[in-house]
Amino acid sequence: GTQASCTAQGFFIQAGIATPMLNAMLSIYYLLLVRYGWKEHEIKKLQKYFFGIPFIWALATAFACVGLSLFQEANFWCWIAPLPSIYRWVFFFGPLWITIFIATTAMVLLYSSVK
Repeated sequence: GTQASCTAQGFFIQAGIATPMLNAMLSIYYLLLVRYGWKEHEIKKLQKYFFGIPFIWALATAFACVGLSLFQEANFWCWIAPLPSIYRWVFFFGPLWITIFIATTAMVLLYSSVK
């Protein structure tokens, strides 16, 4: 493919970070609802953050990568160039591990409250 197709592929792969972030937000939602007994109107106040944070992060980092010309051939697909690897960690792997920790912690707390 061309650099344009590589950039497009990289953009959508990077924007995919929204998926695990939304999963973590959903875990927090259920934790607040079930374990802590929040009412729907209380949770509704947080809804803009539940959707805003993942989508803003995903799009901001994807556009930042385009602006910094970071999308290059990265072995199996086009994504953030392997070197320097700091961009991969700051834009993707760091947030991914944080969301895994948040979702896991929320689900463990939820499980312990309903078992």
